[in-house]
Amino acid sequence: PPLFPPPPPPAAAASAAPPPFAPTTAAFYSISSPFSGLRGVPVGGLLIKQAAASLAAAEPSLRTFVTLSPVPGFRTWLTARLARQRA
Repeated sequence: PPLFPPPPPPAAAASAAPPPFAPTTAAFYSISSPFSGLRGVPVGGLLIKQAAASLAAAEPSLRTFVTLSPVPGFRTWLTARLARQRA
């Protein structure tokens, strides 16, 4: 069973005209749990898979799904590297 209920279906289009473009890519950013009781439980992957399946069903032209989630420690690494370059 899904962890969360599925999103409501998209509203019916006002006209039968095709969309001006057909999206091929969906991007996800910073998937995390808003529930403190789930800290440390890796639900991000599950949430992305459920969202991707829902989007693919609603928009058949979607073929590519990517995540732009933050990389742990990246800011610290980048800040240190920039400081060394300035020195």
